Amino acid sequence: MPHHHGRIGTFGAGVATLSLVLTTASSTPANANPPARVFGVPAQRALAAPEQGALSPSARRPSLERHRSYAVPPTSCSSNYGTAGEFFVGVTGSSNYAGGLGSAVLGGVSNEACDTASAIGAGFNNAVAYNGDASYSFLGGGESNAITAAYAFLGAGQFNEVTAQSALVGAGLDNLASAAGSFVGAGGYEYGLGKNAAAGDGNIAGGIDSFVGAGDLNQISSAGLGSFIGGGGTYAAQTATTGNTITAEDSFIGAGGLNTVAGNDDFVGAGYSNSIPSGAWATVVGGEYNEASASHAFVGGGSSNTASGAGAFLGAGADNISAGTDSFVGAGDLNQISSAGNGSFIGGGGYSSASNNNKTSLNTISSFDSFIGAGDVNNVGSYQSFIGAGASNSVTAAVAFIGAGYENRVSGKGSFIGAGGSTGGGSSNSIAGIDSFIGAGDKNTLAATEGFIGGGGSNDVTSAGTYAVLAGGYGNTLSGEYAAIGGGYGNEATGEYAAVAGGDGNTAAGAFSFAGGYHADAVNSGSFVWSDHKGSTVVKDTAQNQYVVRASGGVYFYSNPTLTSGVSLPSGSGAWSNLSDRNAKTGIVPLDDASILAKVAALPIDRWSYKSEKGVRHMGPMAQDFYAAFGVGEDNRHITSIDEDGVALAAIKALNVALHRENAGMKSDIAALAAKDAALERRLDALAARMRS
Repeated sequence: MPHHHGRIGTFGAGVATLSLVLTTASSTPANANPPARVFGVPAQRALAAPEQGALSPSARRPSLERHRSYAVPPTSCSSNYGTAGEFFVGVTGSSNYAGGLGSAVLGGVSNEACDTASAIGAGFNNAVAYNGDASYSFLGGGESNAITAAYAFLGAGQFNEVTAQSALVGAGLDNLASAAGSFVGAGGYEYGLGKNAAAGDGNIAGGIDSFVGAGDLNQISSAGLGSFIGGGGTYAAQTATTGNTITAEDSFIGAGGLNTVAGNDDFVGAGYSNSIPSGAWATVVGGEYNEASASHAFVGGGSSNTASGAGAFLGAGADNISAGTDSFVGAGDLNQISSAGNGSFIGGGGYSSASNNNKTSLNTISSFDSFIGAGDVNNVGSYQSFIGAGASNSVTAAVAFIGAGYENRVSGKGSFIGAGGSTGGGSSNSIAGIDSFIGAGDKNTLAATEGFIGGGGSNDVTSAGTYAVLAGGYGNTLSGEYAAIGGGYGNEATGEYAAVAGGDGNTAAGAFSFAGGYHADAVNSGSFVWSDHKGSTVVKDTAQNQYVVRASGGVYFYSNPTLTSGVSLPSGSGAWSNLSDRNAKTGIVPLDDASILAKVAALPIDRWSYKSEKGVRHMGPMAQDFYAAFGVGEDNRHITSIDEDGVALAAIKALNVALHRENAGMKSDIAALAAKDAALERRLDALAARMRS
């Protein structure tokens, strides 16, 4: 960026005006030093003795000597002592020289104003001179200060230098403004605090239009065009030879100590030993040992943090690294986003560096667009993945998720672990399958594609259990495709589309089979096996598509919402019981038993087999005939057992009545026959008696 400067600065113009006024008042000032004194070339003459307490010339730094007017003899000061009309030397002090046209020395000792319209106010051993190049400059006072450029200003202090036009040093010690338009306000390098005089310069404004406000050993190099250091630097107890340093243009250090900026348009607010070694528009707000080493990178504060990715953000904490482009580390300790972690985020967490002497990285991200919210020793190793919080969690697959918990692992792309985990050591919840899910729990493992474990502990869905669901429980194993386990303990679903509802020790090994309860085994395809918790005998199917139930307390089927109608198989029974309570019935009508008997007599009864039950014979009426004869039942395709029983009982009853009547008639006939027989016997007996007589 080009910088433009006016030929005559404010201070130079003021000095010129002051010199003209003074020289006009007297062409041969009455207050001039005695002209009888002999003066030689300034570099060869003996300097006046310093005032008590001042540093001797031998104590000055060698780097300063080359800038003194007596080290580089100004031609205009070789023979002028303020006796001509163009020069003015004040009445106070001694050995002062005004050797430039319109120059003036108003007071002090051994001061030299040697170039056109230059001036010195007071002080000791000060010089405004450099072969005519220090015109229109002003030096206020102090000791051993020097201006060797035009339109410059030096206020006071000791061993300060201005070597570029339109530059300024306000005060302080050992300060240098060496570029056009540069500024050093105060501060510098304090020998009185025990510094080594040969260690280096004080504050230096070496870039065009650069600014150093105050502090110690702050330096802006010649490359620091338009840069700014407010203050700070170093101090007596430190051994550093430089304070804050800028070596690039348009950059800023506010305060603090040993901060460095080497990139353009960068900013360090304060703190200690913070650094921007490269990259433009980077920022370190404060803290210590922080570094923003890429364009648009940001470190807010904390200690030993590094933002090395372009546009990276690091808020605070300690020993954090944000190396991915547009990556973010909010706070915490020892969190790290690698250079591959573009657009990734770590909110905080980590582990205190005070308790971690090995400086081991804790929360880490090594791929782009990934996220760790907080926690400790969490790792995301693939892109667009997420860990919310917790400790020792790891995601190594893309588009995967761990919400929280401890020692959870996701290595399957698109998979999810919500929370849970174990603090007892060893691996915890783990997913290796693609697009799979573990909600929570402890030590669950899922290796299948699109598998599901809701929670529980030590459950396992193997790689064969594609699209399988294990809701929860403990110690369950699921290896059937599309299979399911509801929960419980020690259950297995190994058949495809098989299911275990829950319970303990159940197995659904057949395809499309079902097992539930306690020690139920559905080993054949399509079977349903249910076992109650009575006895230790395993309940098992014996063929495909069976329905096997052990219910030692009985079986009840209700056919209405109020549980007032249905059938039951009582405990220990071998037959169904139908509900036949009078109070549950309505529309009761007496039957004509004889008519029922007649219809039964006319009802066809056949022997037959169901088409689906090959090889098995049955006997009974057809539903159509039964319904046509008696008009009972749901329809003409079904016969209920209670209707069939009722018809049979009515027929038996009618038949019994008929038989009873017939029996009664037969008894009457038998009695009559018996009477006749008795009468016949009597007659025979009488005939036999007559014959004997």
